[in-house]
Amino acid sequence: MKTVQIGALVTLAALCSAAHASPHSLTYSQVSVAPGTFVTIGGTKFVAVQVPVRQFTTDKRYAVRFLSPLINSAVGGDFVQGHLITQHSTDLLQNANATIDTFPARIEVSDGRTYSVNTVPDPLTFDLTNRLQVEGTASATVQVKIGDTLLIFIGYLTQTDQDVDLGPDKYSGTPAATYGKYVDPVGLIGQANGMDKWIDYIRVIPLN
Repeated sequence: MKTVQIGALVTLAALCSAAHASPHSLTYSQVSVAPGTFVTIGGTKFVAVQVPVRQFTTDKRYAVRFLSPLINSAVGGDFVQGHLITQHSTDLLQNANATIDTFPARIEVSDGRTYSVNTVPDPLTFDLTNRLQVEGTASATVQVKIGDTLLIFIGYLTQTDQDVDLGPDKYSGTPAATYGKYVDPVGLIGQANGMDKWIDYIRVIPLN
């Protein structure tokens, strides 16, 4: 369920970044690692994955590499869910602001915060209770144009700003709010340990 919620938030963040100018920007500085390399960014563990890509109408082939988050499984071990979206497009890439492996690219970033009141089981009694959960987010959308194919990468990082038990049948989180913790999640964006580092691992390698 959490994966679905995160996916929805990332999609929403991407739509918001398209509609409104972000106060932040990212810079691509290529980092090349082998598939299977583990990288930790912003406290999230990623693994480098590589997928085969072919253009839609010509036999141009590529090895495309990027970082995918590792998801901890309740049955033990980490699971990878590495997704690359492609679209058939003959249009030029609009507003390109980077180059990735000689190909024109557009890199966008957005940051925000979600405020939720969620009903969950109490970890000790397993009785249902309501919790105020506040989470800072940052997402990056990278588009790369290769011939008649548009590659779309989406990455995200989150941080917990507050997670507090309100009690059963309590629906207002305002009395429990710690507003001082709700600060700009700029740390999820920076080159040292944020989305600006995540984008550097994207590679688009021609094979023929």
